[in-house]
Amino acid sequence: QEQGQVARRCVNSLGCPAQRIGELEHFVSRKGFDIDGLGTRQLELFISRGWISSPADIFTLIARHGDAIKNLDGFGDKSVANLDAAIARARDIDLHRFLFAIGVPEVGEVTSKILSRAFGNLDAIRGAPAWKLKQVDGIGDVMADEIVSFFADDHNARALDDLLTHVRVRESESVAAPADSPVAGKKIVLTGTLANYTRDAAREILERMGARVQGSVSAKTDIVLAGADAGSKLTRATELGITIWGEDDLEKLINSTK
Repeated sequence: QEQGQVARRCVNSLGCPAQRIGELEHFVSRKGFDIDGLGTRQLELFISRGWISSPADIFTLIARHGDAIKNLDGFGDKSVANLDAAIARARDIDLHRFLFAIGVPEVGEVTSKILSRAFGNLDAIRGAPAWKLKQVDGIGDVMADEIVSFFADDHNARALDDLLTHVRVRESESVAAPADSPVAGKKIVLTGTLANYTRDAAREILERMGARVQGSVSAKTDIVLAGADAGSKLTRATELGITIWGEDDLEKLINSTK
């Protein structure tokens, strides 16, 4: 299972009542809509009162129930204002974060970025047939079928259309990797702590250069970029004879493209 992927659930995941809490937690998480102040406790409270039943409801929550929320234990004018501001910031979102947030089965953080770069906009992804999805490097048969099923589901379609009346999904820039990039098409795994780059920053650099950053080491991995305190992934890579890079190798790669 891809890192960040929501556990297997009903296909119409945007409206499955039994899994609403988990779905909405995923929706507002840091790598999704990143709505600070709307955690598990708040979601459970608002859902129990019937104030939130779908992702779209989040964006009208304060307008509909702001005064009532201020009178609840643990809330007040400031906390409601802060939540309102966090929701407002979330109305403008990158395509890959939107795809991650809505919880398409089989689609986690990495696949969301792959789809964003390959198709560029949400309408193209929603309308893509399975055969076209399967042409994208990194999208297999099962994943393609799950994506098509998710967007073809009537309840999901209505929930998405409703959500899109409240948010703007930014199209992917789809920056092409340099034709002579030494890591174009390479499968790279990050492990350990880098001194000068966060894990997300290193991932973005490598992906812009055409690499496919993956979460686990296998015989198909081309390179493992290892920082300090690298653990089992580095051990596994060494056993398989995979090329090991240090942070200095990443620096050389960056400098070679300047």
